[in-house]
Amino acid sequence: MLVQTCTPEHAAVQAVAAVKAHDGELAFRKQELDMRRDAEYPPFTRLVTLLLDGPDEGEVEAFAGAVADHVRELIGERDVRVLGPAPQALSRLRGRYRWHVLLKSGNGALLRELAASALAWGDQPGRRKVRIVADVDPIEVL
Repeated sequence: MLVQTCTPEHAAVQAVAAVKAHDGELAFRKQELDMRRDAEYPPFTRLVTLLLDGPDEGEVEAFAGAVADHVRELIGERDVRVLGPAPQALSRLRGRYRWHVLLKSGNGALLRELAASALAWGDQPGRRKVRIVADVDPIEVL
């Protein structure tokens, strides 16, 4: 096998190189699980990303802030972390500005309930220029 990379120090590349020594798979798996535990990522917690986009940057940013505030009000004393709002990695795509709010909790049912409430709250008249969708257990959170 030939691997070409600009980041030979990356854990995945190091794991592939270590497979020859017969411990790479286990070492990579342990390192990845330790990193995910520390970062509170699956499988140790559940995630929901609320994705917002629209043609007006100011409206999308303001609405993302309002959605995050709405979710924070609903949480109360329950164990949920709200991260953001923040622009998505590709903050403008096809003429639409994109923001997101990330929700983290060990309680998946609670996150789905909060996401449903945010979607219903965001579907009020006058907010139709900004679209909001929920991605439960997203593959990517950028």
